[in-house]
Amino acid sequence: MEFLNGVDVLQVLNDGERAALAEVLEEESFEDDEAIVEQGERDDKMFIVRKGNAVACIKGDHGEVEVMQYSKGDYFGEIALLSGEPRKASVYAVGACTCLHISRQTFMRILGPLQDLLERNMGKYEKYQDAIANAGAQTKEDFQHENERNASVGDEQFDGSTCIPGNRQRRMVNRKRDKQLTALDTTKGHRLTSEAEPCTLAEKVALDLQNPKLVNQSDVFKIPSGHMMAIGFVAAKETFSQHKKLHFQCNIEPLLHEGDLTYLWEAPTKLEKSTEISILCEKGQKSRSDPTPNQDNLFILHIGAVSMYGVCDGHGPFGHLVSFRLVQSLPFFITKSKNVHKTWEEALKDAFLSAQNDLVQFCSSESVNIEASGAAASVLILEEQTVHVATLGDAKIMLGSWNRRDSRMIFCSQDHKPGIPEERARLEAAGSEVREVDPGNFRIYLPGSNFPGLTMSRAFGDTACNGVLREPQYHRFLMQPTDQWYAVIASDGIWEFIDGEEAYSMTAKKLRLKGTRETSNFLTEVSRKRWQHCCGDYCDDITAIMVQWNAPDIKDAAANHSIITKRTE
Repeated sequence: MEFLNGVDVLQVLNDGERAALAEVLEEESFEDDEAIVEQGERDDKMFIVRKGNAVACIKGDHGEVEVMQYSKGDYFGEIALLSGEPRKASVYAVGACTCLHISRQTFMRILGPLQDLLERNMGKYEKYQDAIANAGAQTKEDFQHENERNASVGDEQFDGSTCIPGNRQRRMVNRKRDKQLTALDTTKGHRLTSEAEPCTLAEKVALDLQNPKLVNQSDVFKIPSGHMMAIGFVAAKETFSQHKKLHFQCNIEPLLHEGDLTYLWEAPTKLEKSTEISILCEKGQKSRSDPTPNQDNLFILHIGAVSMYGVCDGHGPFGHLVSFRLVQSLPFFITKSKNVHKTWEEALKDAFLSAQNDLVQFCSSESVNIEASGAAASVLILEEQTVHVATLGDAKIMLGSWNRRDSRMIFCSQDHKPGIPEERARLEAAGSEVREVDPGNFRIYLPGSNFPGLTMSRAFGDTACNGVLREPQYHRFLMQPTDQWYAVIASDGIWEFIDGEEAYSMTAKKLRLKGTRETSNFLTEVSRKRWQHCCGDYCDDITAIMVQWNAPDIKDAAANHSIITKRTE
């Protein structure tokens, strides 16, 4: 009972229900690298780790890739328990490991209060698909063969008996984890630059961070004429909610106050008062031992009377590398477009397409597989009094008024999803397959295969499926010199459980009273609580740039622009 009281997922149960659970849970011990469950098998048990650690791996054409780590109190197997579907991944013991497990019949009898929570958490496995897509696409024949094997795997590997404490019937076959991965084809996989080949996602990430071309700012994209330039770096060993390290390219000495850095400067503007900007970019977690860096990134660029703000939300095993490349290339290609200052819609389209071409060439030269790695992106540009918005994927932009007498949401962009009729029609005409994996949830696949399962119909990278568009959706708005408008440019970490109207209702008044920094913090905390409620320990990376126009005048009379962000070491 003491152990069960400390398991997060069981907190919705009362003491009596936990006592009943303690009586029916069965215990099983596993040796180092022994399979607790195997991908493709049909079973109806959910497991809770009581002692030790375990890892989840998903198998592709090039071997198994680690996608999840479990420690004491974590649980897995709820998909098989609730739906009877084949196991989505294999789970192996790391060292000696002891688990408690419960069958579907017992679960439904005494744990009804948990069912809704577990069903909500089933969605997180779709997010983990992005982390293992680099294992390679299955051919149609391989996929069909795998389905045939999966249909019979339960009969081959189980003796059909119920495990009884003290006299347990063990599996007839308990496969050990295959620690050695075959070398990936450098035209499709990730180049291995050391004799010891990486066999886990953590090892691959660590290898990436040793390549200067992947993690250092490129001289190709430097924009020397900007008053202010800021981007985020890729860093190792980031922890949950840790703020991304930002690089500011400017001749401004920031002010330090209570852990925040503030940059102040004067720039041409048509607006009557000041512009206040806050930056927040914090790491999420896919597990308690998530090895991936923050895959979100951002850029800010001020040149003369033009200001640009962009957020890139990376996904897939190499999404952090994709987003880092984009926050450098996008502002560069915008400034270099022949249509800049003339036709902003065309300038933004030019820049997005050029950024995609650069990304493909760069990743090819560095042998980074972006078949199922990519990024959503959103860009907002203010030139004099006109706001230009370009969005791709599910990184949205919300535009609103914080004026007390005219408080309203002006605009919020929409996600580009494969279930939208015109998006689906384009994808299918290009030869991709769109499937509704559950009600209202559509994914993109190669025909006849289970790869890659993309969730967005427009995105950078994601080269496996034809029809995925890199052309942004464009909108423009005219702002008067005295209009008290504001914008939230944010990753899906903000928008997953909060729509535009709700974001506006939570921020307009607070912005008026507290300013951008406190308002951004509040919106982030609300988002994180929604993630915890719906997905338990899983939380996406969260990035938000909040821009307040015609904000109260800055105390320093020589400045009409300010950026505030957290100080990072």
